[in-house]
Amino acid sequence: MRILVLNFFRCDLMRNVTITLPEDLARWLDIRAAEDYCSASRWVAQLLEEKRRQEAGYETAMNRALSIPPRSMEWVDGRKPYREELHDRARFRGHKQVSLPL
Repeated sequence: MRILVLNFFRCDLMRNVTITLPEDLARWLDIRAAEDYCSASRWVAQLLEEKRRQEAGYETAMNRALSIPPRSMEWVDGRKPYREELHDRARFRGHKQVSLPL
């Protein structure tokens, strides 16, 4: 096991976070960070920042969708359609309904 101390930067603040990684994972992290020309600490910080942005984007989209008020529907002939009418796809495509023998 290898212990990695991560430095996270936010404005003027820096916070040390210590994580323990298996040796093979720590080696992989070192290689990935080097490929991206940054430290392991910076690489993990960028990964976490991306995850935070994704979650914030999902939450924003969900809140926007839930804030849309429901629409009232105009029913044909003043009644709600039956389930069979809603799911009769052949009727909406203009196809003749065919019965298949069992």
